Amino acid sequence: MRVGTAVHKTIVLSWLLVSACAPVPATPDPPHGPVWAVRTETLEYLVISPASGSEILALRVDWGDGTQSDWTPFIQGSATVAFSHSWTAAGEYSLCCQSLSSQGRTSDWSEACTVRVLPEPGYPDSVVAFVEFGQNTTLGPSGSRREDLWSILPSPDGRKVYVGRTGRLSVVRTSDWTEADPVEFPNGAFGMAMMLDGRQAWIAGTGTLWVFDTWTDSVLDSIPVACDPRLLVSLPDGSKLYGTLAWPGKNVFAIRTSDYSVESIPVSGEHTMLAVAPSGEYVYVPSEDDWTVAAIRTADNTVERTTYIPTLLSHLALTPDGRRIYVSSEECMWEMDPETFQTTRRIPLGSRRSWSTGIAVHPSGRHLFVSCEKTVYAFALPCSSGVAVCSTAYSRNRVVASPDGRYVYVGDNNGQTLTVLGFREEI
Repeated sequence: MRVGTAVHKTIVLSWLLVSACAPVPATPDPPHGPVWAVRTETLEYLVISPASGSEILALRVDWGDGTQSDWTPFIQGSATVAFSHSWTAAGEYSLCCQSLSSQGRTSDWSEACTVRVLPEPGYPDSVVAFVEFGQNTTLGPSGSRREDLWSILPSPDGRKVYVGRTGRLSVVRTSDWTEADPVEFPNGAFGMAMMLDGRQAWIAGTGTLWVFDTWTDSVLDSIPVACDPRLLVSLPDGSKLYGTLAWPGKNVFAIRTSDYSVESIPVSGEHTMLAVAPSGEYVYVPSEDDWTVAAIRTADNTVERTTYIPTLLSHLALTPDGRRIYVSSEECMWEMDPETFQTTRRIPLGSRRSWSTGIAVHPSGRHLFVSCEKTVYAFALPCSSGVAVCSTAYSRNRVVASPDGRYVYVGDNNGQTLTVLGFREEI
């Protein structure tokens, strides 16, 4: 008995020694799957084993709700494993995964991916705030000018919303939906794009690109550029900015952020909007007066494709997966396939001669918001019939969804109001 116990202890100690000396396995990449879910909906997430060659590893996932999956059986090589899960409560959950070696060593937890779980299959369909900016004129050297609303930029942390107007930048706090002291921009605060770190933004002014600190709400730098930028978008990696030019803006420009050099890209027609593909490979530009949509290849800033749509065009938005493009116009919306670059569907809007302006896809990819005349509509995707969500005082509006999907912002082009749409039940 004593001999057996001693042998057993020796075996255990030997195993512990081998385990302690064994290398720590590689950490997997974060789980890959939907970033939006509905409560009790079962979703699938994929994890790729970081094992190399003949190495065998087991995997598990932490679902962020206090539960973890079981370890998988040991798998040889770089295999992909599917995990399933559902959440019982609405909220935000951080998913991460971990690997286990055959010697009993565990890796670090992977970086997290965030999943936002809705209480029900819904969308921001209720007016939760209405912000009035009051004065919509400023006095300049040539007299007063109207403070048109040019762009809306929610901060990544959700604390603020920036509203670019002709001569100033309005700062709205989302904690109580009040306006902080506006920031004056003598050359205009037109288009805006957030930098990768979320702490700074680019703001387009006449002949100027401003670098703006979103933590202190102050201008860090003023960079002269050889163009008069208006609307502005950034590539996902932040390497280039693309924008439209002041009227008559027949071209689109690209600014390389490493040296702020400007390249003009000939694109026919007048441009009121542009959008970048999630992959960053293309920038899409609708033309208001020659009824075309152009695809600019960002690798060399050339117009690769152009398609004709038989109506006046306004704004454009893409689904988060980049598989569909929606273009707003008079009387209707158009759905496009980026692969064929052809329209696949015509979606009626309002009455004849109605004019749709602002358009935005919810980050979940499940709903599309369109401002048409004085009404904002929500469409379930793939597009069905629209549902009127709210009415506005003005007929030409800009529509922007917040990055976290909690809110949809509707700003009137006269620069006086911001309507905030939210969920009936907060997530």
